[in-house]
Amino acid sequence: MDIKIYQQPALIGLDIKQPAIKIKQIPSEIHRQSGKVKLDIKQEYGQVQVDGTRCREKIGFYDYDLFMKKIVREGYKTALEGIQRRVQEGFQMADVHENRGIVAKITAEKAWIKPGQIEVGFKPGPEITYRDGSLAFEPEIKPDKYDVSFYQVNVNLDWGKVNMYLRQKNYIDVKWTGNVLDFVR
Repeated sequence: MDIKIYQQPALIGLDIKQPAIKIKQIPSEIHRQSGKVKLDIKQEYGQVQVDGTRCREKIGFYDYDLFMKKIVREGYKTALEGIQRRVQEGFQMADVHENRGIVAKITAEKAWIKPGQIEVGFKPGPEITYRDGSLAFEPEIKPDKYDVSFYQVNVNLDWGKVNMYLRQKNYIDVKWTGNVLDFVR
């Protein structure tokens, strides 16, 4: 008897998807915006006041009011002295018979400058007053601004996959070819 055996092994199919890792990195960033500084300076100047009135008066220079009063006083005094001198000269000229040559004598006296008096001395110093100045600072400081983005790491993991399937079934086929065989015992 002829036996033919046909066999076919099973085949397993695999679909393999490789795992994948995607890493995205974003570095840290710092943005800084500087604040502004403003400085206001206020200044008051010092003052020096020099009052030389007293020393000017000592040497004969006066303010307007004092000068006018002095002129009036001296004018009054000079006018009285002039009147007195003219009266006296008039009396002398009136007595011509006793005072011979009186006109020539009076004229000679007036022709020559009489010696005067000069005073030399120290004049007082001026009065000095001083007022301090001031300096004031007013700062206006605006702080710096920071914009910070921190370091980020994004990890995307795509897991691998294995799909198993039966691609071909296994089988055995046994065929008898030829005559039938009887087994007796």
